[in-house]
Amino acid sequence: MAFLIKLIDLLLYSNLWIALGALAMVWQMQFISGITEWNSPLALLIFFSTIVIYAMHRIIGFTIIDRTIENRRLHVIRRFQSHIIIYAIFALAGAAFFIFRVERAILLLLIPPAIISTLYVSPLFRNRRLRDISYLKIFLIASVWIWITVCVPLMYFGNYDAVQLGVVSTEKLFFMLAITLPFDIRDLKVDQLQNVKTLPMKLGVSKTRKLIKVSLILAIVSVAFSFALGVYSASQTVGLSLFYMLLGYLIHTAIKKEHDYFYSGMLDGTFLLQLVFVLVFT
Repeated sequence: MAFLIKLIDLLLYSNLWIALGALAMVWQMQFISGITEWNSPLALLIFFSTIVIYAMHRIIGFTIIDRTIENRRLHVIRRFQSHIIIYAIFALAGAAFFIFRVERAILLLLIPPAIISTLYVSPLFRNRRLRDISYLKIFLIASVWIWITVCVPLMYFGNYDAVQLGVVSTEKLFFMLAITLPFDIRDLKVDQLQNVKTLPMKLGVSKTRKLIKVSLILAIVSVAFSFALGVYSASQTVGLSLFYMLLGYLIHTAIKKEHDYFYSGMLDGTFLLQLVFVLVFT
């Protein structure tokens, strides 16, 4: 059991799990575009870059957080900071390798979110990061993720018009809001001590739960619009709708728990689960 726990910690806190989530989202966009090239340079560039960005977030962020704040997640990350740095160095090398294998036009599209991601984790504004600006954190996370893992891949692999791009991006935006808001609920104490206002602080936990449900319903509605526009097949529409219904249950379960495995493990794992549903129902 101790070995299994160490293995799970390695998977989650080395940032490999969340990077696999980003890779799964890109693969999903490839798949609905009729592309089965799983080792595309763009997908692997996004995979390695995600490891680097999240490593920066963990190393820089947890030097800013008050040392009196303590829980198991922070303890594990602080304990293995040197490991995280080593993994990030290897990932940086991987990103550097694939950056020269992606078309220049696509790289230009990745520059703005790369800058935002760097500012998100780097304390350049009087020792404050973009994520420390009240109410901005969740929208930055969602917008950067959607642009990098949805919009750019669809433009790269598919032949979609602006309306189709907009509807798919809206669906994934609601998905991102639904799985990100529980993290804000979990981090209420940390954000309060850091004087960072979030939606759960403003709305309260009960109303935030309702907002999550509304986001999931709107995601299903967006899936139906994507079907009408010819982006999703009928079976993919059914699969994604069932996925969002299951996601509602998973989020409900996670919010009632305190252990980070339900958040960094289960909720972040829904990126991979969504890909599985799309593959199975195709």
